Amino acid sequence: MRPPFAVQSVEATATVDLASLTFQIRSDRIGALADGGIAIVDFKTGRAERPGQWLDPRPRATQLGMYVLAERNAQPDIEVRAAAYAQLRPDAVAAVGLAADANAWPALTRVSACKLDGWQALEVWWRSQLGALASEIASGNGIVSPRQSPLACRTCCLQPLCRIQSVRNLVEQSLDDE
Repeated sequence: MRPPFAVQSVEATATVDLASLTFQIRSDRIGALADGGIAIVDFKTGRAERPGQWLDPRPRATQLGMYVLAERNAQPDIEVRAAAYAQLRPDAVAAVGLAADANAWPALTRVSACKLDGWQALEVWWRSQLGALASEIASGNGIVSPRQSPLACRTCCLQPLCRIQSVRNLVEQSLDDE
């Protein structure tokens, strides 16, 4: 269930500065909520990562965080109160995301359930974590460090260019030498 809203913009472009990089993004949809603030929606035809995974030490599904930060820059006086992936799959249609409060979007996970002290804390976390990732990119950091679960290699189409297996072989070899 989603509360009343009006489409404010579709395919809206904005920028967000993280570390020394400027990212230009395009949000699928921004909706004005009936009781104030906005909700950002990104449409996905694949499986959407769950909000708990967005807050992993190496965050997953960083797109919505980027959109929220960009909207904060573009419209500082308008409160972002929800961010969600609209998962559009024949076998699984769902809204997957975070809401500041139950009125913003009752079907979404509350930010408080993620052990954050409100939406502002989420934005601070995103700015910090996504800023750290941007800093790695800007500095040319190319360390091979895939997530352990789920194994990223099963779904990656860049295996011919990847160094992960060679790193794993080095680790296994050093363990054998001990």
